[in-house]
Amino acid sequence: MSCHVKVEVLVGRVRGVDMVVGCRVGKAYADENKLLEGILRDVKYRATYFLGDRYYSKNKVIRMVRERNMVPVIPTENTLRKRVRSEERRWAKKMYEKQRDIYKKRYIVERVFSVVKRRYDDRVLTKNQGVAELHALAMFALYNLELLFSLYFSPLSHIYLLHLFRTKKINFFNSLKFNRLSLIRLMPAS
Repeated sequence: MSCHVKVEVLVGRVRGVDMVVGCRVGKAYADENKLLEGILRDVKYRATYFLGDRYYSKNKVIRMVRERNMVPVIPTENTLRKRVRSEERRWAKKMYEKQRDIYKKRYIVERVFSVVKRRYDDRVLTKNQGVAELHALAMFALYNLELLFSLYFSPLSHIYLLHLFRTKKINFFNSLKFNRLSLIRLMPAS
């Protein structure tokens, strides 16, 4: 027997980089809206839009999104026999119709899930629910750590390579020792 977990992830685009802003895990059949409510309660970041699929068109989620000054871009439609009645859902429906082109950017969230699943696998063989939940949280934490590492250290490695090419030093260890000192001096200026 294996454990199943449900993961709710809030993805944000920060300066052109797709990062995990919030993450909650629950048991296999946990309500995604309740997990999202927990994330929204704890989020400290400001966002312009909140993109979600139809499942998130519940009154409470829309209200929480609206309280955080985000525009919900959630498909909210009339059902077969009923039209949208609540004020929050009518407002969300209007916002979705105005911002329909922004909804096309929802692929960003799916892309983050795809990258995480490819890198860290989407299964862990364990019978312990706690271990399975920690594994799911760790996958998204590692995703963010990789992003932060590449954002902070690839510019440094780029400067290091430029320095090597300009000075034409071939001895790797000597140039590395020299370059660490020069990088420390370069950092505060940029």
